[in-house]
This record gives sequence, structure tokens and C-alpha cells, in this order.
Amino acid sequence: MAGMELDPMLVDGLQFTKHGLKGVTRRWVKCTPTHVYCLKKKDSPLDDCCDPIGWDSVSEILQGKQTLMFSRARAKNVQDSLCLSIVYRSDNRTLDLVADSDAQAFEWYGALNGYLMELKERFTQAARGTVSDKELEAVKQALEAERAVHQKEKQQTQEELEKVRLHKESLTQKIESKESEMERIKAMMKEERDQLVARIKDLHDKVKDLTTQLDTALTDKQELLVQLQDARKDKTELVALRAEIKRIRESRAAQANEISGLLASFTNKFGSFQQGLHTAKADK
Repeated sequence: MAGMELDPMLVDGLQFTKHGLKGVTRRWVKCTPTHVYCLKKKDSPLDDCCDPIGWDSVSEILQGKQTLMFSRARAKNVQDSLCLSIVYRSDNRTLDLVADSDAQAFEWYGALNGYLMELKERFTQAARGTVSDKELEAVKQALEAERAVHQKEKQQTQEELEKVRLHKESLTQKIESKESEMERIKAMMKEERDQLVARIKDLHDKVKDLTTQLDTALTDKQELLVQLQDARKDKTELVALRAEIKRIRESRAAQANEISGLLASFTNKFGSFQQGLHTAKADK
């Protein structure tokens, strides 16, 4: 594999989410011209990888959720564009990885697949025997063209990601503006609510005072009704008393007239008696 160039991005490595039989873990994936290593940390020695994948055992690089591991329930909500798989060995084992972004998944798929295609082409040429310089130049030009296309697609993807980032920032600003507006509206609503609560409390106090006054008025009214009933009773008794007084006065007046008549009769009789006495004395 002398003369094969490996993308520096693959050499530096990247952290992926690995889906495996033992579950979902975070792993740092690095590549060398001969192997693919899956490590626990970025600075872990390559020897820490217990099962490095030899490039000569890799059959294909898959983009998206195409393997059995990604068909499991725990990968149901994983975005398809973030997934890529390395298929290796005769039993078609897979290293199933999930990138943190679409751009990372796209770039790694292109770099891994490009290097694998170069290896396959080199193995094919080796199997055919000697290869002429002209054929090697043609292959090199084809690879350069493929890399140019990949670089162009990468540039377009980065531009699209930049547009998405700017759009995201614009949306974030709008959301922040809306949130500020919502906070202002909430503050206004809280102020109006507090005023309304204070107004309701004031009205409640007034209703309470009016209720107390009404209860007092009802109590006074009841007392007045009792007094009125008593007054009506007193009036009836007064009318009866006046009638009795009138009857007594009339009876006394009748008695006085009768006595006056008797006195007058007595006076007449007494006068006649005195006159008789004078006459008798005069006769003697």
C-alpha cells in the first residue's frame, strides 16, 4: 500500500456514537493506511483497540441506516443522514457509527469510501500483474477528479451548512425577540392581574361593608317593625281608652245633669218650704 494517501481527517480521527451488541457507547475512530481503530478516548494508544479492522478485510462503506444493528429499536429515533457503517470480514461484521452532524457523516463517508475504492483499484491492478505508467496516470487522474468532485461537494455542503447556521442564528434571534416580547407581555399581564386582584379585593371589601350595612339596616328595620307593631298596639289601646274616657265623660255629664235637676228641684222645694215657714211665722 505504499504511495496510498490517507485523508488527514481520518488520521486525526473523530468521536462517534457506536451502536453495538453491548449497547450504545461513545468511541473515537482513527484510521491508518492499514487499519481502522475504535478507541475509548482521543489520546488512547492504538494498542488499546482489541479488534482493529484491517482495510484488506473491508468490503464496503454504507451510508445511512442499512445494517441490522441500525434496525434495532434503540436506533429508531436516530437520524438516517448521521449514520454510516463499515462492513468487514467474510461474515459481514459491521462497525456502525453515528456522527454528531450531517456534515461529519458526509465527509467521513466520502473519505472512507474513497480510500477503500483506491485500495480495491490497487488490489485489482496488482492481481492483473504489472501496470503501465499510463494506466497508473489515468487512475491517478480519475482519483484526482473524484477527489475534486468530493471537495466540491464538501464545499457545497459547508456552504449549505453555513446557510443553515445563518438561518439558525436568524431564527434564534427571532425566537429571542419573541421570548423578550413574551416576557414583556407576561409582565404586562402580571401587572394587569395584580391590578385586577387588587380591584377585586377592593370590591370584595366594599361588598363586605355593604353586607354589614345591609345586615345592620335589616336589624334596624326589624326593630322598627317591632316598634311599629308596638305603636299600632298602643294606638289601638289609646283609641279604646279614648272611647272609654268619652263614655265616662258622657256618663258623668248625664249624672251631672241629673244632679243639677235634683238640686234645682230641691232648691225649689226648699224655697217653697222656707216661704211656708215665713208665712206661718207671720200668721202667728
